[in-house]
Amino acid sequence: DLKGYGDCKGLVNYTRALMQVCGINALYAEVYAGHTPKQVFSDFASLRFSNHIILCLPFKTDTCWLECTSQKLPFNYQGNFTDNRPAILITPEGGKLVYTHHYNDSENRQVQNGNFTLVADGHLSGILETKFTGIGYQDRDGIDELTDEKKIEVLKRIYPINRIEITSCSFKYLKNGDPTLTEKLGIDIEQFAVTDSVSLTIPVNPFLRTENISYSRHKRLMPIIVRRGKVIKNAISYKIPIGFKLESLPEINVHSDFGDYSFSCTYTNNLLTCLTTVNLKSGSWEASKFDEFVSFYQQLYAFSEQALIARKAN
Repeated sequence: DLKGYGDCKGLVNYTRALMQVCGINALYAEVYAGHTPKQVFSDFASLRFSNHIILCLPFKTDTCWLECTSQKLPFNYQGNFTDNRPAILITPEGGKLVYTHHYNDSENRQVQNGNFTLVADGHLSGILETKFTGIGYQDRDGIDELTDEKKIEVLKRIYPINRIEITSCSFKYLKNGDPTLTEKLGIDIEQFAVTDSVSLTIPVNPFLRTENISYSRHKRLMPIIVRRGKVIKNAISYKIPIGFKLESLPEINVHSDFGDYSFSCTYTNNLLTCLTTVNLKSGSWEASKFDEFVSFYQQLYAFSEQALIARKAN
């Protein structure tokens, strides 16, 4: 309290002492922190299996984990720094090997809603709101501490769309219950839709881009491991200029061992609404499945690049 700082060991011991004064059982826990945890051998003790200390509160029906070195993370939120990995609890009976919280695929959610107006020259403007939960709560970590100019630079890298302008941005962190980050952006894009005298070519998933996977054709030897899955729900509405009609309203459904993808759209009273759901699964698969794995993610990339054509009615 006097100095206002301390390392993980000191802060965990300090918080543990406060808990004990309140009659709450709290245990010192060693863990290997970082985006990629180390393997721990249960029959071989070594200090190299840990590089960080966190606090464990073992209640009867649940276990809470406290990251005592962070002044920003919500209570009992671990994020990708210490999630889903072995930890060694230091108990009066000796060390016990346990696992920290695993954020399952459905906990890691990204829900995006956009409402836009598209004019005949291809100009787009509107509001995009995205909510992140689970591991995604940290997707914009630190951006709220940047200057407005730097925030815009970062957002343009996140949404690499030609001629995009971010006219406003806000970030709201809800720390109670399931921690949720809400990002709200004002967006303005010149020449968003490709135009000619009779049609508009409209990108339908510009804010939900997936990376294309390229790989060597050499035979893969190691298994495929995806540590964290997620669920993405995307609903984007475009107000289309009066006098245009959509050529088609496609529906896409893809299912694989690695995830699922669905897309549908409706067009009523000049309002085009595009709905996309992506379920990316965590897990491990044999190396022989790698071609299928790459094919699935390449399909997602192709879908993220699709466009619809609206033509002027005769």
